[in-house]
Amino acid sequence: MAALKDPVVFETAFCEYVASSILGEGGAGRVFAAKTTEGTEVAVKVLNVAQASTDKRKRFKNEIAFLQRASHPNLVPLLDHGVVKTSGAVGPFYVMPRYEGSLRDLLLAGIPSSDVVEFFGQLLHGVEAAHLLGAKHRDLKPEDVLFRRVNGNLVLAVADFGVAGFRREDQATVVETGRTRLANFQYAAPEQRVAGQLTDARTDIFALGLILNEMVTGHDPHGAGFKKIGDVDPGLAYLDSVVESMLQQRMDARPATIEQVKQVIRVHYEETLFKQRLGTAHESVVNDGVIDDPLVVDPVRIVGASWENGGLRLTLSQATNQARASTFQRIGDYSAVRGAGPGAYTINGALAQVQVDDRRAQEAIDHFKEWLPKATRDYEAALRRAKQKQQSQELEKLRKERGAAELSLAVNRRLKI
Repeated sequence: MAALKDPVVFETAFCEYVASSILGEGGAGRVFAAKTTEGTEVAVKVLNVAQASTDKRKRFKNEIAFLQRASHPNLVPLLDHGVVKTSGAVGPFYVMPRYEGSLRDLLLAGIPSSDVVEFFGQLLHGVEAAHLLGAKHRDLKPEDVLFRRVNGNLVLAVADFGVAGFRREDQATVVETGRTRLANFQYAAPEQRVAGQLTDARTDIFALGLILNEMVTGHDPHGAGFKKIGDVDPGLAYLDSVVESMLQQRMDARPATIEQVKQVIRVHYEETLFKQRLGTAHESVVNDGVIDDPLVVDPVRIVGASWENGGLRLTLSQATNQARASTFQRIGDYSAVRGAGPGAYTINGALAQVQVDDRRAQEAIDHFKEWLPKATRDYEAALRRAKQKQQSQELEKLRKERGAAELSLAVNRRLKI
């Protein structure tokens, strides 16, 4: 920002703007930092008529006419306009809000991955609004995207429609001219590099594809072997397919409208989410073969015993559930143990009881200790069968979900708006 030796005053029918410094300049224009009489900071863009051709004057007039009716949060609004004739500036001017910087500044600082889609979405909204109003920018670059904070949120707005193509009925003055040479070919589409080629909304879409890749990688993709988004941030890798569709050399191979670009982003994003969810769910189902039941991890043991009035009471190392108790009671026919086979036991929590005479009490304990490992194995086998059945059901459910989702994705890719 270059300070002025003397302030420049821009006056309109209803307001006065005092400029104290220069924000930037180029071609036949200059942008001043100014304030209103109330102290509101604004920017004033002035066309230097001494250096501007007739064509540039007409385009400046068309730009003002467009901005007057372009009301959208992602387009730079026109606050006022007029003509200035002072020692510091001579020519038509218009007033816009003061912005903090451009997308180029954000690129140099590095855009967090979490903000890329949000910022690019705002850029898409602004360009789409211009297209719907009949204007094609034709010279989009990061320097033409300005930002400021509104209520703590970063808001991007598209600016500089100086070489935009307008519908004839929307032009304040019809510009009869041939191909306009761009100041910067870095973001030019292939059709802009050949004399006499027509341009349309797809020309802006090409530039947007370059900018999207640069927002993540820091490089615009020219030629083969360029750095891709997925190389830098795997979480945003789905955007590589979006960039590829936007950078097709043939115009008719690119999305025709911004709405189609948004649809491509949605389709690839949803496809990525689906694959991630399905992959995670499938891995979880397939790998979930571990039996972590406490009665298997730490098998039941006898930790205490007592006999009284014909009843043997065994205290177990942990409480058992009904399924584990039933497995023990069904482990086989042990009727030879004088009525104290597994089926004769009553098991409740951590207590097992059976009727046995005093002479067979120790024998009953010894047999119980022999039966416990067999009961544990049978219980674990039952758990595995149940888990395998559940896994089969879940895998079948995932298979059906995959088929339905893949069909939806395939149909959505073919849809044209």
